[in-house]
Amino acid sequence: MFKKVILLQSLITLFAQGAWAETMIFHGTVAARKQCADTGGVFATDLGCKKLSLNQRACAVALNVSQGEIQTMQVEVPEAFNTGDARKAQYTVSVTKPYLYRDGFHAYMLKMDKESSIEVKIASNGTGKVLAANMYFDHEFAKDGTRTYKQYECRNLKRVK
Repeated sequence: MFKKVILLQSLITLFAQGAWAETMIFHGTVAARKQCADTGGVFATDLGCKKLSLNQRACAVALNVSQGEIQTMQVEVPEAFNTGDARKAQYTVSVTKPYLYRDGFHAYMLKMDKESSIEVKIASNGTGKVLAANMYFDHEFAKDGTRTYKQYECRNLKRVK
């Protein structure tokens, strides 16, 4: 009898955890593609950006949420892959805690691979709405310590699932 009670409690717990799991998908528009430069390092100084041509404006961000916490994030920017700025069209990364807490949003900075990272701003009101996503690809460091990279700005994100 005791084993049946433990098994039943385990099944109820697993079902409850599964009920809290959700994938939220947001589709948006790439507002800009830029070639940027900075002085590199933790306290980098921005050296400016110049706009680059942009053909395909679609972008998407998916959040995999379990028990109210973001577990993984998927980012898709086909234009970055098509232009050769990114190695893949879609990246999936594990999420840790936000690096910045502000009124209205939490910001996450995540490394996708050796040369790619993403900054995602999510509403802090509990809705999980993705407000904006900046993708950084093709980081190159010069001998003088400066860094160049491609930046994609994904805006107007609307939840589709």
